[in-house]
Formats: sequence, C-alpha cells, structure tokens
Amino acid sequence: SVYFCDWSSGQPYPLEKEEWGHFYSDDTYLIDLKAKDHRYIVMWIGPRLPYDLYSETSKFFDVLTNYTNSYEITR
Repeated sequence: SVYFCDWSSGQPYPLEKEEWGHFYSDDTYLIDLKAKDHRYIVMWIGPRLPYDLYSETSKFFDVLTNYTNSYEITR
C-alpha cells in the first residue's frame, strides 16, 4: 500500500492503486510492504527537509503501525 503523508494533520492517507508510483517532488509518501512474516515500511521524501523536520517524519511511521515497534517491522 502507498500512503500520502499530510504534514498539516500528521496523518498518512492511503492512495488509490491508480495513484501508486506517481510521486511528486513536493510530497512525502510511505510505501508499506507486507510479507508473510515481516513488514517493510519505506518513506519517500520529495522535498529537501530542514534537519529538525527529519525527526518529525517518524510520527507517520508511528501512526501507520499503530505505535507498534517490533522486530517484525523494518522502518
């Protein structure tokens, strides 16, 4: 699944399958890959962020995983 990261709300919103793969340089996205025994979540950051905002990106991972951080998830 692919999610659009909305900075104003702090929420990731799912994209329709037709929109997958269309990443825009001003936006941030999460790509959620679920395998049988493991989950990989990758963030695509389009804009160049100031250093203080990089730590803020973790909130999108937290919301997407329901604040779960385990050995079964690679973020």
